[in-house]
Amino acid sequence: MENTGKIPATEQSVWAAIEATGEQLKETDKLLKETIAASEKRSVELSSKIDKLHEMIGGVSNSNGMAAEEFFNRLPSFRALHPEYKTYRIYLGLAAMAFDYGVEKEAEKDGIAVVKQVGNTFVIHDENMTVF
Repeated sequence: MENTGKIPATEQSVWAAIEATGEQLKETDKLLKETIAASEKRSVELSSKIDKLHEMIGGVSNSNGMAAEEFFNRLPSFRALHPEYKTYRIYLGLAAMAFDYGVEKEAEKDGIAVVKQVGNTFVIHDENMTVF
């Protein structure tokens, strides 16, 4: 048998398969890197959206505090836009399952009734309630 320096057909097919596998691995690595990059980008976007949502909602007491402040800012406009209600007495109450200490005290100081859960009951603090 003469040695022509060629790799036998079976060895050639093995090397070809190894080379093909290497190319497939390179393509898989490329796709994996693209997927990871897209995932990381999406994660950053979602994190940003969650932060914005947290800021908007912020928890029950934060939301209630902002709502009360918004009410006070709108009351003069409401009366100007709806003169038929200008003689009505307006009472304001703020209710939540829990409050930050400062929000509750500020509401009471401003004449807003506070309704909150204490154990299995609701307690109403309306001693300082003001007519607006």
